[in-house]
Amino acid sequence: MFEGTEKRQLLLQGTFILSMAALMTKILSAVYRIPFQNIVGDIGFYIYQQVYPFYGIAISLATYGFPVIISKLYAELLSSGEKQKAERMLFPTLIGIFLLCFFCFFCIFYFSSSIATTMGDANLKPMISLVSFSFLLVPFISVLRGYFQGKGMMVPTAMSQIGEQFIRVTFILMTAVLFVNAGESLYRVGQGAILSSIFGGVFAIFMLTCFFLFNNKKNIKVAFLINLKESLPIIKTVIIQGLAICVSSLTLVLFQMCDAFQIFSVLKNLGIPIEEAQQIKGIYDRGQPLLQLGLVLATSLSLSIVPIIASMKQKGKDITSYIRLCIQISITVGAAATVGLILIMNEVNTMLFQNDDGSYVLRILMIAILLASFSMSVSAMLQGLGYVYFPAFVVLTGLVIKVILNQLLIRHWGVTGAALATVIALSFVSFFLYWKLHKNVSIKLLHREFITKLIFSLCTMILVVLFIQFTGSFLKESINEYRFYASIFSLLASLLGGVVFLISLLCSGIFTREALEMIPFGKKMYLFFNRKNEVKT
Repeated sequence: MFEGTEKRQLLLQGTFILSMAALMTKILSAVYRIPFQNIVGDIGFYIYQQVYPFYGIAISLATYGFPVIISKLYAELLSSGEKQKAERMLFPTLIGIFLLCFFCFFCIFYFSSSIATTMGDANLKPMISLVSFSFLLVPFISVLRGYFQGKGMMVPTAMSQIGEQFIRVTFILMTAVLFVNAGESLYRVGQGAILSSIFGGVFAIFMLTCFFLFNNKKNIKVAFLINLKESLPIIKTVIIQGLAICVSSLTLVLFQMCDAFQIFSVLKNLGIPIEEAQQIKGIYDRGQPLLQLGLVLATSLSLSIVPIIASMKQKGKDITSYIRLCIQISITVGAAATVGLILIMNEVNTMLFQNDDGSYVLRILMIAILLASFSMSVSAMLQGLGYVYFPAFVVLTGLVIKVILNQLLIRHWGVTGAALATVIALSFVSFFLYWKLHKNVSIKLLHREFITKLIFSLCTMILVVLFIQFTGSFLKESINEYRFYASIFSLLASLLGGVVFLISLLCSGIFTREALEMIPFGKKMYLFFNRKNEVKT
């Protein structure tokens, strides 16, 4: 019994380590784009964002797709006492994933010219050719991470994620500064950024290999054991389920890919000059780091609850209350981030990107924070309940809707149409994922009382932000540098608005004590904001 408790503690500890690593990498991934845009401008940002989705798919396969399935299968074999079979699955799995990723590499590299032409910008060909090499790193990173996670060793994966992102971000910004100062073209700067990303992946492999060699000094040959007959079903499972999980976590990246292929080419075909079309797309791409920052806030709490749901299900206990809590947290934080950014978009846009160009379009795009945080949480719930393929099917259907709407709406409303297409497609994804979850959970997941209290707290936050905006308007004219004013206002409004929202939320009793105790410092928050009730009871 003690051994089982110890294992559960180690599992939760490992999950916490991975969650923190994922949180840090997401923050780094969002934040570096802001100074990068400031260095290269909107056109340089457009160039980078056109090619980034390819890298985003590769990194997702190596982080969320294959390692999750490999670790699951490896851990199951170990727990059933089949250690040799577990070891024998590694090398064949590496070969299977390598063949798939080599196919992706070959297609992107060989057809790079056609892909660039389809995007409407032939100058992107060298960058597309270069980014294809990132797929060759995926098999090695995936298998090594899956191996360590399957053994319950989360530190190697966490360290490799943080190290990869840190090296990547540092080199991207360094090469951008050096190339711009040297007078290189913005396409050359983009090539430097992609090369930096690949270098980050190589560094991750180096770190993981060092951990692997250190932990397998006596039995290094075990990694190369192979039994093709028993390995083929495992390879099939890893690839199919890994891709399904990956698709679910790639919703926004796949939508970015649609925009990369459609926005610039459609604008150019409408007769808009090339530089102007590039700048319009670059301004639209400012929304990506804002979405990522909003989603970091929205998913960090809900992701920490997913392992608890899996653990409860394994022990045969009721998981419906935990599922409801996870959904409520994702909606609460997602709604706050969405409403907050919509209110202060002009100032945030100026603070981060030097001017407020495109603020109207970005406001529409921010609705995606709420929808994406909700759909990702529900997708994780469904996967935890054993529905691996349904979320992937819904996301791919949403992708088709996004492509069709892009083609129709961009022609009439430009990038505003692309933002609307994203919101409509995400609404479809969110609705059908929730429908599937609701169908398989016996209780009502969202109550009228919860929605009422959430709206009240949001209204309180809105009033505070509007008051700060009103008082700040008197100071605006006395400050010569508008970006300085925008920065002060954005930080103050975010801080005060967030604090007031949180206080209003907790005072309303929207979350029970049991629910808050699952969140860091939740018990203390409950006792502080419900002291009167606590004394009475």
